[in-house]
Amino acid sequence: MTAFETMQKYYRERCLAAREWKRNGGRVVAYFGNEVPEELILAAELFPLRITGNPLSGGELADRYMEYYFDVQVRSMYNEILKGVYDFADMIIVPHSSD
Repeated sequence: MTAFETMQKYYRERCLAAREWKRNGGRVVAYFGNEVPEELILAAELFPLRITGNPLSGGELADRYMEYYFDVQVRSMYNEILKGVYDFADMIIVPHSSD
């Protein structure tokens, strides 16, 4: 596999590296947004995994708990959590934001 093919693989399967880390005994911290200091997670020898949503996958689960005025990307991220996409994470950090 070429370097470019490897990059494409990990891009398509965004949780793959975190799942491999977990499978090898590491701990994974999933987090929202850019307010979380990833450096602190790395310093604790944990794997930082930024939560991404998929606006095309719908938001049926998140819509049960969130108001409609929330940004579609935020609702999508919560929907992915509720669907179990990040069920392997040891922790999930949701920072307080005024947005």
